[in-house]
Amino acid sequence: MIIFDTNVLFGLSPDDPKFDLLLALKQSGQQQVSIPWMVQEELVAQRVLTHAKAHNAAVSATRDLNRVAPWLHERSPKPFNRSEASDYWRRAYGRLLEIVETSGDVARQALLREANCEKPAKGPDAKDKGGARDAAIWLSVVEYLKSNPDEKVYFVTANTRDFGDGSEFPAPMAEDIKGLEDRLALLTSFDSVVSAFSTPLDIDEEHIEKDLASLLTSEAALTLLAGAGRELLAAQTGPWGGNAVQAFLSELVPADTYPQVSWSTWASEPKVVLRRVQDVAGHKIGEDAWYTAIVDWILVGLASVPSAMSTPLAPHAFSVPTRIACQWRTKLLFSSRTGEPPVLLQYWPRNLSTLPSTMNGSRWSGRQCRRSPSRSSPTSPAAAPWPSP
Repeated sequence: MIIFDTNVLFGLSPDDPKFDLLLALKQSGQQQVSIPWMVQEELVAQRVLTHAKAHNAAVSATRDLNRVAPWLHERSPKPFNRSEASDYWRRAYGRLLEIVETSGDVARQALLREANCEKPAKGPDAKDKGGARDAAIWLSVVEYLKSNPDEKVYFVTANTRDFGDGSEFPAPMAEDIKGLEDRLALLTSFDSVVSAFSTPLDIDEEHIEKDLASLLTSEAALTLLAGAGRELLAAQTGPWGGNAVQAFLSELVPADTYPQVSWSTWASEPKVVLRRVQDVAGHKIGEDAWYTAIVDWILVGLASVPSAMSTPLAPHAFSVPTRIACQWRTKLLFSSRTGEPPVLLQYWPRNLSTLPSTMNGSRWSGRQCRRSPSRSSPTSPAAAPWPSP
């Protein structure tokens, strides 16, 4: 098991390469990835404090705006809910990382370490006492080792001042792991984790064309993505932008041939066509290769298109099933392991758009896709879900 200290994971988010590798390690089954309960709470506190600062800034900005433009009567954000924010991030980290619990006995021992200036709390040379949280993290690792005699633990921390560099441990930490030394390894950076458990892969255009495209167009991959394309967009009703097409893009003709339309929901599960693979990164973990990539797809299927009889008060009261083609951008984790379905890391449903103005075989070029003008199109992913359990 790999157990991370807080300092190695600060700022972890779904668009972070660290996130991709952690998820690949978890999916591969080669290593469990985890954090002590105290690390979870420190990471949650970082997120909540950042949220609270942004919330206060938004409240202040709204107040200032209403002061200089009183006729606007702009609403302030709803009151900041610390418990709601904390619960969200606990669930998020808990889905990616296993939690090594901190027992009541460990918590008491950690407080005693701080009171007595014993490592990994601040030592006797420090001006002020502190470090009970570091002691709780360390003692949680030790307790896990003692409770799981068949496991080896890799503890990852950049705090070499208090935990040591792994070559030796300061007292009384050496006594804590007496008899367990061969089952504990200390790594001092995330790069050390990369080196220890994976091998970066060199990826060129030929590799993408020959190998990755076949992985992404496997039956398992296309079935998963077709279902996701329908379900995720059903949860976020349009209108979306796209093109009405007569058939399944059987001819390579200019997109101007296909009239642009706004549509609301899929009437049937769309078919999925691979358009482009970019920003690929890969690591070999065990015997398998694991990749992350930004992948653009063309979704084609029957969708509900508002008819001319719709009104502004009832825009979808009358709809006509129409074959629609549009673009969908995703970030995927996928593997060379046989039968391994891809994991949808992020998706940009509001980047669905009109088809490009020119097409060249299965690779399409042209203007960037955009959402129907009736709603704004964000520049960041509209949804960046943490992985499901």
